Amino acid sequence: GTDNDLGFRIIGRVNADIGCWIS
Repeated sequence: GTDNDLGFRIIGRVNADIGCWIS
């Protein structure tokens, strides 16, 4: 998810990549 990336970045870069896949 693109919009979700913003929130994920706060948690961590690695989590952001995972979040993009699950989104």
